[in-house]
Amino acid sequence: MEFRKKYITTNYGIDMVRIKLWPKEYLEQLLAMIKFHRPDIEIVQLGGSNAPKLNNVDKYLFGKSFEFAKYVLKNSMLHIDCEGGLVHLASQLGTKCVVVAGPTPIWYYGYKRNINIVATKCKDCAGVVPYWYERCMKGYEHPICMYSIKPQYVFDRIKKEIMQQE
Repeated sequence: MEFRKKYITTNYGIDMVRIKLWPKEYLEQLLAMIKFHRPDIEIVQLGGSNAPKLNNVDKYLFGKSFEFAKYVLKNSMLHIDCEGGLVHLASQLGTKCVVVAGPTPIWYYGYKRNINIVATKCKDCAGVVPYWYERCMKGYEHPICMYSIKPQYVFDRIKKEIMQQE
C-alpha cells in the first residue's frame, strides 16, 4: 500500500454502539474542510470489512489485519475518531488523535496529548444505564451530546495542528 507523504486517518462505525458515534454527515463535513485547506494531505479511512464508506476520503482500508492497522496508524499525522479501540492503539503508538466524545467520559478514557473534544450539552452517560449504547437515555432520537459538537468547532480546534505540519 502506497501513501502520499502525509495522511490523516479516520474511522467510522461500531455496529453495536451507534449512540457514541459523531454523526456521519458531521465527520464528512470535517473531512471536506481539511481537504479544502490542505489538499496535499491524503485522508485514509480504516475499519472493519462492513464499515460504511465516508465521503471525502482518498483511501479505504477495510478489513485489514491488526498489524497493518498499527503500521498505518503509526505513520498517520493525526487520527480522527470517537473514543474506542483505534484511538487507544494510535495513542500508544505516539499518534495524536482527535477524539469527539459525548456519552464516553473523556476524563476517564482520554489521553492528555490528544485533542479531546467533549460535548457541552449532556455527556458522560456511558454505563449509567444498561442500554446507553443503543439509544439516548434522555429519549432523543439523535443523541444531543454528539449533535451539539459542530464540524466547524472541531476544525477550529485542529486547524493549528494540520496547518503547522506543512
